[in-house]
Amino acid sequence: MRSSLLVLVACGAAAQPPQYTLRQFLEVHRANTPQLSPDGARLAYTSNESGTWQVYITTSDGAGTARQLTTAFPKGMGNVIWSPVADELALAIDHDGDQKFQLYVIPAAGGDATPLTDATDVKHDLGGWSHDGRFLYYASNDRDRRYFDCWTIDVRDKRTRLVLQRDAVLECAALSHDGRRIAAVERASEVDHQVYVAELGAPAQLVTPHEGHARFRVVGFSPDGAQLYVTTDEGRDFVNLAAIDLASKQLRFLEDEHSDTDAAVLSRDGTRIALSHNRDGYEEITVVDAASGRVVLTPELPRGIHFPGEQVGDRLPLVLDTPTHDDDVFVLDTRTKQLTRLTRSSQAGIDEAALVTPELIHYPARDGRTIPALFYRPKRGGVHPVILSIHGGPEAQEQPWFDASYQFFAQHGYAVLAPNIRGSSGFGKQYLTLDDGARRWDALADLAAAVTWLRARRDVDAKKIVAWGYSYGGFATLAMLVHYPDLFAGGVDWYGPTDLTTFLNRTAEYRRGQRIAEYGDPAKDAAFLDAISPIKHVDKIVAPLLVIQGGNDPIVPPAESAQLVEELKKRGRTVRYLLVPDEGHGFGKQTNQIRAFGEMVTFLDSLGRSVP
Repeated sequence: MRSSLLVLVACGAAAQPPQYTLRQFLEVHRANTPQLSPDGARLAYTSNESGTWQVYITTSDGAGTARQLTTAFPKGMGNVIWSPVADELALAIDHDGDQKFQLYVIPAAGGDATPLTDATDVKHDLGGWSHDGRFLYYASNDRDRRYFDCWTIDVRDKRTRLVLQRDAVLECAALSHDGRRIAAVERASEVDHQVYVAELGAPAQLVTPHEGHARFRVVGFSPDGAQLYVTTDEGRDFVNLAAIDLASKQLRFLEDEHSDTDAAVLSRDGTRIALSHNRDGYEEITVVDAASGRVVLTPELPRGIHFPGEQVGDRLPLVLDTPTHDDDVFVLDTRTKQLTRLTRSSQAGIDEAALVTPELIHYPARDGRTIPALFYRPKRGGVHPVILSIHGGPEAQEQPWFDASYQFFAQHGYAVLAPNIRGSSGFGKQYLTLDDGARRWDALADLAAAVTWLRARRDVDAKKIVAWGYSYGGFATLAMLVHYPDLFAGGVDWYGPTDLTTFLNRTAEYRRGQRIAEYGDPAKDAAFLDAISPIKHVDKIVAPLLVIQGGNDPIVPPAESAQLVEELKKRGRTVRYLLVPDEGHGFGKQTNQIRAFGEMVTFLDSLGRSVP
């Protein structure tokens, strides 16, 4: 079966691996977020094959030809959800990455999309459809920009109804089959959540009372509405599948895994749940009986990063990704176990055999912990400069998915080390909290320990190690150039906070409470925030620096980057600044990605490389 999924090995070995351009790597396309039609015969998915993310529709048996459904939304695509009863899809669309999503409905047959919301300064987070296809439920900060309430909207007359209100940031996560109950997750921080359930129009009831910190994610209601399926780490270190009896509020675990359950998707009839388990960064899919948690299917798939969609009948859509092949959509027949590939996204002529599969390594931290990391080593031998890649979040996780930039840099002569320093997800609740507040110094020390590990290798040029990161990873990059200036030959910061105090004041209002819980309070923890923030010690940045920023970024606004660049220029430091006006927090347009990475390659090469 494995050989029928993705071509993962070459028929023969070449004397020298082929050389591919940066543009080729960034023109590798992806297809994901699959959604089956009500009868399961067709499937909608999103793809960036046009250069921006758009919606496509094909048949779920693999025999049809895909057609592009959307063309009028080149700015930014969010959630796409097919109605459970009708031939129409709900869309969430923003403007050039500003994350202020508006809601639309579009016929599956094609045609114009009908706007349902038009408050362009309000963020609408699409939750899903009612089971009768009459309503959408969503979260919105229309009442107060600091908070998100739960609403429903009639897709025919656009009449809205406020159904759950709290002075908190709510994710409107599930609607019961009879449409009478809604479930929402309230996030006090990244490690502490609560779940509320409300009869529509009635006061919300807390259904997850707990002591200490616990994460919760809502999976959905049982068909009779008596139980709510969730994933949680309440009372344990890892997130596992559980069921809450809504009458008694008793929680019952349906699995006991010593790894996180990263995804859980309830089938449309509410009888099965498809799970994705995080095993050392790889994702493994299992299908279980919803009522009992009994495993009913563990499909054989190539090792990689795989996530399920919503099962309809016997058809379970999947997204498969390996370290050498980007996302593509498949459908698994859960009765016959036949796997059918539905998309064949362009790999831009790149031979997968020429790409690098990362090595999972563990290096010692300064306090005796071991830190997991992925090491991408160029196939050609010799001594290599290294990019220390620091992920964002900070609660994210480096996983062995296909990363076009890592693959290009490995071909271009750079090794890449991508660590999961303390504070990363995927390693349990305790590990996730090890960088909170003043313990962030320990996370930076983990990065310094990574450099120590690199310098001990004979295939690494110890004088040519560069730090690079997106968002929080950009902050960490700048912090390392300040607090460990002798370790790095340069740095690349993509839209990272430069001053944690100004960042907390500038980031979108609804994010501030959660971020304060992570980083510290500007009033109570001012001394620590000043001590660790890069701009407070800008004189210590002596290594060359490249800063890349999206002009519409609501998470880390451009002022964060601009203030640091201005201070460095005043001091005559080597700093390059690329501001991309039509992008937000993460670049979605292929042309902008090519431009930004082109700047990064030019910058890195200007530092000098030890390429064999």
